[in-house]
Amino acid sequence: MITDPWTDKLSEYLDGELNESERAALERHLAACPACTTTLADLTRVVARARALPAPPPTGDLWPGIAARLAAGRAPERRPRDRARR
Repeated sequence: MITDPWTDKLSEYLDGELNESERAALERHLAACPACTTTLADLTRVVARARALPAPPPTGDLWPGIAARLAAGRAPERRPRDRARR
């Protein structure tokens, strides 16, 4: 399967993460590539639907554990962030 090298940039474009020259180059490409234009439209719909989903309530109150650690003179434990989530 041959993939368009611009396909990997579509999410970054949608998120506003491309620099000005990359954005301009991608927009020129989009003007001539119906496949990427369709993919971008699909991604745009997915993002809009995801943003419309209700945020689930927290599963538990973290403050009691934090307060207990602070009262005991210990800083809360830090866990590595999951960079895949945005």
